[in-house]
Amino acid sequence: MTMASEARQIEICGHSIRVVMRGAGCGGTPLLLFNGIGGNIELLQPFIEALGEIEAVVFDIPGVGASSEPLLPYRLRTMAHLADRLMTKLGYEEEFDVFGVSWGGALAQQFAFQYGRRCRRLVLAATSQGVLMVPGRLRSLLKMASPRRFAFLPPMSVGYDRPGPAATYIRSWRHGAGLAFGGCLGCANPPSYSRAQTIRSCLWSTRGLWPR
Repeated sequence: MTMASEARQIEICGHSIRVVMRGAGCGGTPLLLFNGIGGNIELLQPFIEALGEIEAVVFDIPGVGASSEPLLPYRLRTMAHLADRLMTKLGYEEEFDVFGVSWGGALAQQFAFQYGRRCRRLVLAATSQGVLMVPGRLRSLLKMASPRRFAFLPPMSVGYDRPGPAATYIRSWRHGAGLAFGGCLGCANPPSYSRAQTIRSCLWSTRGLWPR
């Protein structure tokens, strides 16, 4: 069974956020998805399609895909707050399940910590519990620093027509590099970073997950 998807551009918390809802109102517990670092909605499209009859919500965080660029750096707790406000604005008042992959797994944990009353179940994939999230091999780090790690998929056929595929790809990479290694994980920094800058700053990439 093919589930209908709806793409919307929503103004919230000072940002213009692109969000896609799949199977809205189909019943059951909705699933909120947090993408990997710098990844736009299209990267999760095959996974979303494999969910079957599960209602799903996924959005581009500020600086990624069709969402607006952030004016200031932000941390995980700021994005968790934005996600909470977004789900409320979309009409999800009851609890829902939360899924996060890679960097999105860190954000999912932060969301569950801040808004435990809204998170029924937490599902984590290819992520870390926090402070020691440093790649064990230099080769792995170099792969993370390459734009090739973002495999581009055609835009979803749900009325999305801006920006073009190339712009989406470039913005996702530039934001991903700044977000991952711009001084601290969970702190977005739109300007692009060279590979050397990326490697020098990688040891600081987990500060956003340190306890407050």
